[in-house]
Amino acid sequence: STGDASGEPLAPEIELTANDRAQIAMALYKHGRYADALATWDQIGSKNIYRSVCLLKTGRRAEGVTALLQAVEAEPKNSAIPDVASAFC
Repeated sequence: STGDASGEPLAPEIELTANDRAQIAMALYKHGRYADALATWDQIGSKNIYRSVCLLKTGRRAEGVTALLQAVEAEPKNSAIPDVASAFC
């Protein structure tokens, strides 16, 4: 198609990279849109430590604890660990 109903040209389609989606997920997280952030991280198979908080905030505490433990095991020096862990206290 060369345009929409008004005759304006359509914007070209873009392909979002996994990094793009990870940044979108983090923005969603920061704005309290936990289910959307979780879904976005899950689309790219991310194990981001903040997924654990999203799981907690969406009523999936046990999964959140597991996700947190896995994230800590994968990246024990992550500076976000104390902040994220405090969400579970």
